[in-house]
Amino acid sequence: MSTELRIPLTEIRVKFRAGSRRPITELDRLVMQAIATGASSVSDLAPIFQLPERLLVECLIDLMDMALLALDIGGSGFRLTEFGTRSLEQRLTTFGERLGDAEELIFLREDLTGRIGPRRIVWYAREKGEIPPGTALGNSSFGEMERLLLQELKANKDYQGMHLHSVESIIPVRDGISFKVTVDEERISGLPRQWGHLQPLLVAEAKKRGVSYVGVSKHDEPIEDLAWCEINLRESDLLLTASSHESTLLDAIKQAHSHLLIVSAHVSEKMLNTLQADITAAMLRGVRVDVLWGLPSLDEGGEPHAKTTKSWSQAIRKSSSGSGDNLAVNAEPLNSDGKVLIWDTQDGSYQAIVGSYNWLYGLVGSVAERRGSEASVRIYDPRLVGSICSTLAGWLDDGGQQSSGIPLRWRQIGLHLAQQEPPSVEQDTPVSRARVIFDEGHAQMLREGLMNADQRLLVTSHKLNRSATGDPNDGGGKLEWLARRERNDGLRFALVSGRKPKGDSWTSEDQNRLEELVGVVGGSMSLGEGTHARVLVYDDVVVVSSYNFLSTTQDKRQIGVMLQSKATADTLWDAFEVAKMHSGDGSSFSRLATLSAS
Repeated sequence: MSTELRIPLTEIRVKFRAGSRRPITELDRLVMQAIATGASSVSDLAPIFQLPERLLVECLIDLMDMALLALDIGGSGFRLTEFGTRSLEQRLTTFGERLGDAEELIFLREDLTGRIGPRRIVWYAREKGEIPPGTALGNSSFGEMERLLLQELKANKDYQGMHLHSVESIIPVRDGISFKVTVDEERISGLPRQWGHLQPLLVAEAKKRGVSYVGVSKHDEPIEDLAWCEINLRESDLLLTASSHESTLLDAIKQAHSHLLIVSAHVSEKMLNTLQADITAAMLRGVRVDVLWGLPSLDEGGEPHAKTTKSWSQAIRKSSSGSGDNLAVNAEPLNSDGKVLIWDTQDGSYQAIVGSYNWLYGLVGSVAERRGSEASVRIYDPRLVGSICSTLAGWLDDGGQQSSGIPLRWRQIGLHLAQQEPPSVEQDTPVSRARVIFDEGHAQMLREGLMNADQRLLVTSHKLNRSATGDPNDGGGKLEWLARRERNDGLRFALVSGRKPKGDSWTSEDQNRLEELVGVVGGSMSLGEGTHARVLVYDDVVVVSSYNFLSTTQDKRQIGVMLQSKATADTLWDAFEVAKMHSGDGSSFSRLATLSAS
């Protein structure tokens, strides 16, 4: 006996432009050297090179087109530009780029969890999918699409020697398409390896239709996926207290060499004033400081962040002794819950910290030192940092904000970093695999964790509301996927919320549904009073993020880092066991704190 399942798909149509580096020829180099030593006209160059004048003129035009040469406004002839001098000193072999026409590539997204692959991944048909798609799949981020395009350009011989210049547009097209998977008792056919994570969902659906799959997974072996980067992750790269975040922010402002980006959902006047002196000092030494805030206010009807940041930016520009142009602040909310800190150092490298901490709001004194009060991870890999920069620039572009060149600045930095060669991994330091995830890609990771966790599962969230439980007759909530799996007595499951649900929007039915869902897997629920961390751990997979896994997140921009690291999973599991002990409220939410196995 077998059953056929049609999986809904969306076409993602991406317009982009590729470019190639313009070579600096030996003649170019010799002409620039001659100009550097005093030659300033065609007549000066002709006796040196003994070449037809036409060739020398073409060479000079090319060098000017690449911004390596310029005509002196005083009328003294040709001179080297700053870039020309640098190209000679550093013996550069290429400079500038030649751009091709805009092109389009089509990718496919499976709409059960939202994972994207190349168009060739499956044969698909203009038929509607039978299994309901996941809710709130959201838009594809610029960073994610740049990563996929880089992968495609690298694999396609037609683009040999070329690089990605820009992503022009990303258009999802839902047009009733799907692909077919057949499930019988022994095999699953038609499911590509890249989407092997769907197997538990398909097995559960087949079981509803009377087919009990007992075969062995064809997807146990990992596949090569350029979204993942091997990185060295040290214990010090995981920040788990609010106080450690604040000290790290102050250090970053002092270390920044040319660029500093601070992204925070919320701001407070107190924190901005704390940072003012150090940010002013950074601006005075030439650092471009970009400050982005995400949401209108801390609470509905509260002091608008626009008013707070406007007053602060005006004051800091007045005190910056002519360096006020080195500060840019968005004037309108980004509609983002993201929390990111990015800066460069003197050696030209960039680092980023991503997680739960509101860099411009500050810490809560009562829990500032508590391990697990916040959670962020520091990354150095240029490909990951570049993806973050490009996506943040895309957020600004999507909002149509005029933000003093912030989007262009960080898109250029992002593309430059994303196309760098990966750094060598030190084998005597713990090695992890990492990738960046955005927006409702977090919901995809939560679904995978709820369905696939085998040994342990930890979900922490700043808030808990009906988005977690939902209505089982209307697709359910974020935790509904627990109801689709079978009991596993070897699984340890802990759910931690930093706040109790609000009484006016949380009923006894909601509480019963939550206890029922957590009880399916014999899990426990705890209140970690003041916990602001947003973490998902399943087995040895970790997500550290701005995303609230147990409350409403739809339509807000989010950013997180996903890691495959047993050591990091162990550390976070232990940290939130501590958080539970510090809750001081054995009754957890409105009722039962722990659900024992039935």
